[in-house]
Amino acid sequence: MRRITLACAACVGLGLAAAAAMTSEIEIGDPEIHLSLAGAPTDQGARENPLASDPNAARAGGKLYARHCASCHGADLQGTRRAPGLRTEAVGQASAGEIEWFLRNGRMRTGMPSWSGLPEARRWQIVSFLQSKR
Repeated sequence: MRRITLACAACVGLGLAAAAAMTSEIEIGDPEIHLSLAGAPTDQGARENPLASDPNAARAGGKLYARHCASCHGADLQGTRRAPGLRTEAVGQASAGEIEWFLRNGRMRTGMPSWSGLPEARRWQIVSFLQSKR
């Protein structure tokens, strides 16, 4: 009986540790997001924003950002306890294609979901919004 109790306690302890690791908050200055941007394949990083000349794209992207991104990255893009800020040199220097690639693919290891379910035009609108904040 004692062995079973110890084994159950060990399983519960491991489960709690795993859950804590999965829900741990990311440091605001965490470079992981920036490393992921730099990891975009060359052909994807070279893609240009097809909405770059659309004056309404950044405004629409701001609304999408508020709906999908601000709860983690902050309404002011300065970051929160959940995700890093997006007003950094690395994000500012990222190409439109790198940002879109990152939105589409995410990085689950750091908690960034894939937004591949969001239509491509909407991802480009978010890119327009982010680039308008440089």
